[in-house]
Amino acid sequence: MTGYVFCIKDPNHYDKINFYLEFDRKTYYLFTQHYSNTAYDRFKNKKRLDEALKHQDGIQLRSFNEKLPKFIKYIEDTEDIIILRKTIKKTEKKNRKKSSGREAA
Repeated sequence: MTGYVFCIKDPNHYDKINFYLEFDRKTYYLFTQHYSNTAYDRFKNKKRLDEALKHQDGIQLRSFNEKLPKFIKYIEDTEDIIILRKTIKKTEKKNRKKSSGREAA
């Protein structure tokens, strides 16, 4: 499954943009940050999650780079879903340990 990240100008605050994650036909709110042309222009149209997770150059996107993985992890934990490849690998590793532990007992 492919996820998409996008942003919308906050209708209540002219200097804020809200970021969202669209995954598995659902939309999740990620976070709000101060408006910057760079961030808004890059994410006003949906961008694939794997592209969004790549390190974005520029001071304006530093905050975005730091926040995105943390908030996606939070969504994974609260919604009990797997979005990131990294989480898939961790889950598989835990399952292998559990299954090998049961066989030994």
